[in-house]
Amino acid sequence: MYKKILLLLLFALCFSFQVGFAQWTADSTTNVKVCQATNDQKYPEMVTDGAGGAIIVWQDVRDGSTKIYAQRLDSSGIPRWQANGIVISTATDSKIPNLTSDGAGGAIITWFDLRNGWPKGCVAVQRVNSNGDTLWKANGISLADSTSAWAYPEITGYGSAGAIVTWVGKNSEIYAQKVDTSGVVQWTPGGILLATSGSVPQITPDNSGGAFVTWYSYNAEYTHTDIFAQHVSSDGVVTGLSTGDSICCVTGYQQNPQLVFDGSGGAIISWLDHRTENENYPYAQRVGSGGEILWVKDGLQIATTKAYYRIPIVSDGAGGAIFTWLGGNSADVYVQRINENGTPQWGPDIRLTESTSPTIPGIISDGATGAFIIWENPGEGKIKLQHVTLDGTLSFGPGGKTVSTGKNMSGYFTVATDGLGRAIAAWEDTPLYTTDIYAERVVVPGFTTGVSEGEDVKAVPREFTLNQNFPNPFNPTTTIAFTLAENGHATLKVFDVLGREVATLVNAQLKAGELHRATFDATRFSTGLYFYRLETAKSVLVKKLMLLK
Repeated sequence: MYKKILLLLLFALCFSFQVGFAQWTADSTTNVKVCQATNDQKYPEMVTDGAGGAIIVWQDVRDGSTKIYAQRLDSSGIPRWQANGIVISTATDSKIPNLTSDGAGGAIITWFDLRNGWPKGCVAVQRVNSNGDTLWKANGISLADSTSAWAYPEITGYGSAGAIVTWVGKNSEIYAQKVDTSGVVQWTPGGILLATSGSVPQITPDNSGGAFVTWYSYNAEYTHTDIFAQHVSSDGVVTGLSTGDSICCVTGYQQNPQLVFDGSGGAIISWLDHRTENENYPYAQRVGSGGEILWVKDGLQIATTKAYYRIPIVSDGAGGAIFTWLGGNSADVYVQRINENGTPQWGPDIRLTESTSPTIPGIISDGATGAFIIWENPGEGKIKLQHVTLDGTLSFGPGGKTVSTGKNMSGYFTVATDGLGRAIAAWEDTPLYTTDIYAERVVVPGFTTGVSEGEDVKAVPREFTLNQNFPNPFNPTTTIAFTLAENGHATLKVFDVLGREVATLVNAQLKAGELHRATFDATRFSTGLYFYRLETAKSVLVKKLMLLK
């Protein structure tokens, strides 16, 4: 009996130690240690794991040579893979990692390396599942050989069917390649040529198995830079825009474009614009599903506050976009929202900082109609985060929420969300002599954390809301969350594009002030656009969802 009690006590002690060792904390001075291996770990990138956690990838020199490592944190902030991460690539000089969700709890990771020796560059990809198993061959699959690979790989997923990668070739060409979930290359070997000259390409899915890619390039006389874009269909056909591939070709320098899917088959592209001397402002253009230019030629000025470097942008879930930028004096971070016509929606640009000389901010959609913005205040040694709603309300008040108070941060950070009001931030910090990776989770007031449908949550407002399904696109299941303003009967139904009802997810008496969730299993349905409709006696809301198989 004594031995049994002793064993139980030891088990409880070990379990408590394991759980408490790396859980999320509310203390900005004590964060989750993602990797503290010897030497430097840098340039973290991150995606959600679809289960309330995240997968983080980084560049690592723990043994003196540059490699790629990754770690998964679960919804409690506990590392689920090998301590200090699993190795993704040991190929020579592996660097600049990026990743996208594989739609099944894992990720598809891309990077650049010199496995074939200098100067023969290689862009490679590897898939890792939720257990930390690499699913393709050691050191990944080469997407481009030495004749077309050089640097800057960017990646986007297309549901749970695979990923599309874009990169810069050795002569500044822009390429793209598609790979399925089995690691089979889908387009022309070596990649599809999108442009003969360009810099820093960015990519977003078209939600039909293809993608939009944007970049900037010097004009023929090398007197200024312009913004360009191309659309690549699911089968690898390059479809030029209606004005060629030009987004903005006015005088002056237009640089560092960013883009996001517009929810209707097209994309919204943002950039830093210098068309007027000494006047640098955020500009944007929208292209339709057929490549047509939808706003005024050469783009719209979308903010009145000057900007610096780039204009990160995400969907607002309502046909428009939310974007953030560092002010032209490099002293403040701002945010603004535009509608589907490019019109600013929040009056004066919203200032997020208070003259703390922050770094260039990052942004990610909250999975519904708002966004998380992240930045660093180097002078204070703090990582800060803010959440903004569709109407411009700041969830954490002026100055944002302090995520971490570090020692010697570098300004390199990343953020992911689970779509239910929770953001996970990761960053690099140098507490002593070497650089390590840390992470922390932030929960938005008014959202719940990990409760089941119907469970009472006092923080949930008594409002009629319908969240964007998550994940989206999806295959084969997705979750829809909603709240009611009043107790009563509610239905949640799914319809195809012809308006035919295909599923009833909810048909019941429900309470207000609770976060309700429903799961849509589309195993028996075909790829395509669907609509889901939440209805009560007094209100109706409808949103789109995309099934990709």
